[in-house]
This record gives sequence, C-alpha cells and structure tokens, in this order.
Amino acid sequence: MSDEDCVLDRLITLSEKPTENVPSLRATVARLHSRVASHDIHVRAKLVEKFCRPSSGYLALLLSLLENVKDHPSLCSLVGILHECCAPKAAGSEKGGKKSSTNSRVVATEQLVQLGGTHAILKLVMHVVKDTNSGQQQPSPPVWPHQFTHDLLWLLAHLAQRDGKFALKCRTMGALKVLHLLLKNHVSSSKLLYPLLMMMKILARNGNTSKLLVKDGAAQTMEITLTSLGLTPHPRLRLCIDVMNSLAKNPVFCGKLSRTQVIHILLRLIERCDHQEGKLQLRICSAALSTLYRMCAYKAGRVVFRSHNGLQILHSFCTSCPDEKNRDALVGRASDVISICLENRAPLLAENTLSPAKFALPVPLTNIYAQEDRSGSSSRDTTPNSDDEKIGDEDCLIPDEVESTCMEESATLPQIMLRDIDDLKAYSHFFEELSGSLRSSRDSSLSDSEDEEDTSSASKSTKSSSQSEYRALNPIETLKNLKIFSKIRSGIDPYKVYFSIASKVIPVIPFVKVAYPDMIGAEAVNAPEPLYTKDRKVCRTKLMQCIDRGLHPEQGMSRVVYDMDSIVNNVRRNSFSSERMLGNWDESRLGKENPDVVHLVFESRFESGNLRRATQVGPLEYDLILMPDVNSNKHHQWFYFEVSNMKADLPYTFNIINCEKQNSQFNYGMKPLLFSVFNAVNEQIGWVRTGTDICYYRNTYLNQTGGGKVRPYLTTSFTITFPHARDVCYLAYHYPYPYSRMMMQVWNWAHTIQPSILFKVQQLCYSLNDNEVPVLTVTNHDSASSPMQDREIVILSCRVHPGESNSSWVLEGLLQYLLSSHENAERLRDHFIFKVIPMLNPEGVINGW
Repeated sequence: MSDEDCVLDRLITLSEKPTENVPSLRATVARLHSRVASHDIHVRAKLVEKFCRPSSGYLALLLSLLENVKDHPSLCSLVGILHECCAPKAAGSEKGGKKSSTNSRVVATEQLVQLGGTHAILKLVMHVVKDTNSGQQQPSPPVWPHQFTHDLLWLLAHLAQRDGKFALKCRTMGALKVLHLLLKNHVSSSKLLYPLLMMMKILARNGNTSKLLVKDGAAQTMEITLTSLGLTPHPRLRLCIDVMNSLAKNPVFCGKLSRTQVIHILLRLIERCDHQEGKLQLRICSAALSTLYRMCAYKAGRVVFRSHNGLQILHSFCTSCPDEKNRDALVGRASDVISICLENRAPLLAENTLSPAKFALPVPLTNIYAQEDRSGSSSRDTTPNSDDEKIGDEDCLIPDEVESTCMEESATLPQIMLRDIDDLKAYSHFFEELSGSLRSSRDSSLSDSEDEEDTSSASKSTKSSSQSEYRALNPIETLKNLKIFSKIRSGIDPYKVYFSIASKVIPVIPFVKVAYPDMIGAEAVNAPEPLYTKDRKVCRTKLMQCIDRGLHPEQGMSRVVYDMDSIVNNVRRNSFSSERMLGNWDESRLGKENPDVVHLVFESRFESGNLRRATQVGPLEYDLILMPDVNSNKHHQWFYFEVSNMKADLPYTFNIINCEKQNSQFNYGMKPLLFSVFNAVNEQIGWVRTGTDICYYRNTYLNQTGGGKVRPYLTTSFTITFPHARDVCYLAYHYPYPYSRMMMQVWNWAHTIQPSILFKVQQLCYSLNDNEVPVLTVTNHDSASSPMQDREIVILSCRVHPGESNSSWVLEGLLQYLLSSHENAERLRDHFIFKVIPMLNPEGVINGW
C-alpha cells in the first residue's frame, strides 16, 4: 500500500468522529493538501485522479467533513483540496496532461454539484463573511487567512459554472447581498475580483436575480469596478463588461447607469480597439458594443451617447475597422447602435404605415355554424397568420412610447361556440362515400325493435345503391360544386380557362392583369441550382452605405417611381369594375421602350403580388417597401412583382428595406427568383435563381409597430443583371403558387382522371372575402375486396401561412402521385380516403401576404 493510500485510509477513519481527534485530522488533511497542490505534476495528477474517481467516494467524504468540521486550519486545508480538484494547475504531463487535467476538473465539479456542494460552499462563504465583519469591528485581526478566502471563492465560482440552479440557491439562501458585498469590498483585489465577477455574471443572467441586484445598488458597484479596472485589456475587464451587459436588460439598471460615466468609458474602449489585436481585445469591444446597444434602447441612454459624440466615434470605428472576418460582427453591432441613436431620421413612410389594403371585418354572428344559403358553406372560421419569430434578448427591443395606430374599419370576429353532435351532422355531406355505413347505424339506433334481418338487408341495399352511385360519379360534374367553374365549358383553350378563373378571384385591391409566369404555369429548372456564396466585403460595404445614408439623409436622390397607396386612392375615387376579364399582354410589350421614362417600371397588382413602394435612390439602385397584412402595418416577408423598361447587362440593385425577420435564408445561400418573358417565349426557360451581392442586415429605419416597442427594420439587398433590354421580368421570394393555379390544377385533374379513381370536388366554405375554399376527395371506388366503410380517412392541408408557397408545390406533387396509375398509389387509394384542403388561407395567398 502506498503512502497516499495510507493517508486516505486514515482520513476515512478520522471522518467517523471528526470532532474528537482534531489535531490528527488537521495534520492528515494538511498532508493531503500539500500533495494535491504539489509542484510535481505526476504526484498532483495521481492524487487528483483518485479524488475525482466517481466510485471512490472521496469527494463526498471531503464535503461531509467540510460541513461538520469547525477547526479553521482543517477547513482551510479541505477547501484547498477541493479547489485543487476543481481547478488544477494548467500545466499537464508530457502526453495529454492538460486535456486529462481539464477532464478531471469537469468531473470533480459536476460530482460536487450533484452532492450539494454549492449549498455547502455558499453556507461557508456566508459564515466567513459574518466572521470577517465581526472581526473588523473588534481589535482582533481577521479570523480567516487570505489564501483560504481565495480558494473558497474560486471553488464557488467553478461550481457556479456547472450548477444550473446557482441563482435560485443564492436567492433562497439569502446569499445575493453577501456576494454583492464581497464584490464591493474586493474591487481593487486582483486575485479575488475575477471569481466574484464570474459569479456575478451568472447571477445577472437570471431575470429575478438581476432585479434584486439592481435594487441592492449593483449599478454603482459596476461603475466603480469598471473605473478601477481602467482601459488596459484584461480578462477582468471583459468579465466586468459582460456583467453590465447582462444587467442592462433591466431598464432600471440602464437608467441608473446612464447617469454615470460608463457610456463615456465604453466609447473610449471602443476607440482604442481600432488599433489593437488579439481575441481578448475583440471580446472586450464586442461586450462594450452590446452594452451600449442595450443602454441606448432608452431615451436617457441615447441622449448621453450623443452628448459624448458617440455617433461620430462609432462611425469612425466602422470605417477604420480592419477588413477582417472576425471584425464583421463588431461593425454590425456598431451600426445597430448608430441606427437606434440617429436624430432627425427619415421615416420609412411619411404617411400612415397601415396597409392600403383595408377590409371591413364582419359583425359577430349569433351562430357561426348556422346554415347559409350558399351551398357547402357551414363555417367562416379563419386561422390567424402567426409566422413572426419571437425576438430574443440579444435583439434588444426599444421600449419607447410610440403613437398607437388604429384600424379605420374594425369589428369583432365571430366567437367560437361549443358544438354538439347535431352540429357536427352538418358536415356529413363531406363524407357521403360513407353514407351507407352511417345510414345503417342511424336506422338501428332509431328503432331498437326492428328485426336484425331487416336492418341487415336495408344496410346491404344502401351499400349497393351508394356503390352504384359512386361508380357513376363523374369528376367533371363535381366541379359544379364550385361557383368559380360556372360558365366555363370543357374543351376551350387552357389560357382562357385560366383567365376566366383568375377574373373571378376577389382581391382586396383590384388586379389589373394575370402574371405571365402564372398564366403559362412556369416552374423551376429541372436541375439543382448552386447556392450563393456570401461575400462579406460586399455586405460590409452595403452596411456602411446604409449608415452613411442614415447620417446624411439629405444627400443622394430619392424619387418615388411606384406607390401603391396613391394607386389605391385613385381606384377608390374612380369606380373600378370588378367584372372585367383579366389577361396578359407581356409578349406585346417586349422590345418596346418609353422614351419619357428613364427608370425601371414596377407593377404588383396581380395575384400573389406584393410591392407597396419603389424609390429610386441611385441611377441603378431602388429601395423597395413591401405591403403589410390587411388592416395591419406588419408581417413583411413575401415579395412578387414585375419589372420592365430595363437596360441589358447593367447591375440593378434592389433593397427591400422593411423586412422584419431577424434572420433569413438569404444569409445561407438562397437567391431571389427571376422570370424573363423574353426567355420564356424564345428559349422556354421558366423561373431561375439569380442575383449577386446578396446581403441581409439591419438598416436605419425603425419599426414602430410592435405594440409600444421599437426595433430596426432589416434590408434584403441583391443585384440583378437583366440579360435582355426592354424585357418584362418578374422577381419573387420563392416559386409563386397562386390561388388560380390551384383551381386550374383542380380543373385539369377532374378532366384527366382515370375512371377507376373516385375524385370529388366540394366547397368547404367561403373566405371572409367570398373566395371559395375547396376540399378534394381522392380514393378508389367501392369494391368487395376493399369496402369503403373499412378505409381510414387521411386529411391533408397546406398554406396556413400564405408566404410558404413551397407547401403547395409539395401538395401538388403528392396529389399527382395519388392520382397516378402507380401500383403503390393504387394500394393507397384502396386502403385510405384522402380529404385534401389545398389552400386554407386563400386570402393571404391571393393578396400576397
């Protein structure tokens, strides 16, 4: 047995009665402490490995002694041993020593947390602070040595890193004020400040704990700490700013900190970062910018920031920052601070930001499930579009008071009512293929005294009659269930069918045409397209141009070339006929030029189109604003518009400046879609992914539509080089799939269906704007080998979120497969009845929301 094993065995023996033989226990733990803190790497590593082995139980033994021993020298040795186990010296053995040392520290720390070590160490810290304060009030010297305090605080700091409930334990034990007091007393201590800041950083991340710290005067403490650390880069300085950054989520803390010199110090740190290298300097600068961003979220912080020449300092920082990848995030964060601190900024829209698309909602109905005169309409329930992402704390919403906007026309939507079995019977006509089964069960329930043989024969008769009825069912006849197909004869030109369908669609803003790619059913190229590789230098250049425009809005051109608000007002004054037949004349416009127009010509008044305003800000650059949701001023993502009057081989830049998503697929290689009418006519080319210099970044316009909170809009910027002059092109976020295309596909399927397939078209309901919502039934006809009543029902739906057009393409492919003669498709139709609702939100799809 080795000497170490003998000492450990003696420790186990003494731990049974730790208060009886104090000198022996003191000598034993002191000897172990000297070996575990030895400068000999092998001696230290060997003993630490024994302590950290989960099966040994030594850590639990040490923790038990720590809670029961009252002898100060013994406690000092015990804390020293635990500290060395959780934070061994960085130097390792010759082969992999550092890695094994780190693993041992992690294992030991996690074991102590599981054994309740955090609670025990916090209790000891509170006891030490109490003894120290009582010792300072008496003529006797402090009770505890400095090295013990050092080891104790470092041990607690390492435990806090691994204990997810550290903040909760501090609150319940009343240790918050104790730790805060320790930080106040050791601001100038180079050895104790770092572990204290480590614990404060964890506490500041917890919302409830940060409130208590702010109430206890954490703002003044952090100002004193930051001032004492100076401007020299050091890990303690980074930790201090990290703590302030977390506490700055609290508005009270920001208000108190704004009355100090913290903003001035942070700006000086950022100025010095221009010519400093190293990861530590970059982290300090990043933390300083994040703290400034949170503080400038409030009016008091912005006033102080501008008074210290903050705009010019950050602009100079952005322009002089080295063109390196690891500095891009700093430039982006600095531009965010500039964006929220600008004075006399140009508004996104000078007038009301409410959508020009206004719709009067219906008044509440007494019974929203009451039958209406229109066939197949039993409900007018809608599902709200909740596509907006939640914004995390990193995005720092700005709680300024903003003028609330009210809808000009508002009403209360119908309230959902509880339904009983009789209400549900109103939907039985959607499941007529099962009527034989339903009828037989209903008959048997109505008359219990009927003979079973009569009931059985009635059921067979019903089944045979329903079977013959569905075998004779003509899919084309079921199209009459939808009024949009009325007066459309079979056998006419497909384009005329599409024009007739599109002309019966009811939009909120009247349409003037059918988009050419929708008319011809344009699709993607049948080959994978490469992703775009983001050019960080281009993105930084565009970001700086955006900042310069925000700082100097009077410079540069600004000419509105397309304005949906003005168009809508003119349409309202001039009675617009909704009976006109829509069409498309793009082919006749190819090659024609209007000499009086020297800019691009835009149009979005077609199905699924979305463009509210286009402003020319440069010879070949345009700022675009998207249309918000109806009766709203938010929800911008989908775009689809027409561009014409272009010149060939010139780089046109488009900036969509009112995006709301905090991230986008444009950051990960996605390209916008381009459709050229010239290419479609001459080369049969459909939609293609195109564009260069694609960027997505925050701009200097503020979004004041968040219910009293403000945040910057984001810009989607891309450059398009049109291949042909005087072409007619369409740009879109994703492959459009409008409502009329869906109806056209239903028309085509009904006319090309195989006789063996039961395909039925019904009207589920009407949308709020009287557009029909169809429901399709797909299965095989009833047969002896596969009775209709034995089949399970599968319900498919898509386009709850209208901007997610990819779901319609997926559903179209699925339906084409189910309606095919493939063996697996036949098997699916024999075993299932498919009820398909191809478009749940037709209003959003039609109006481009």
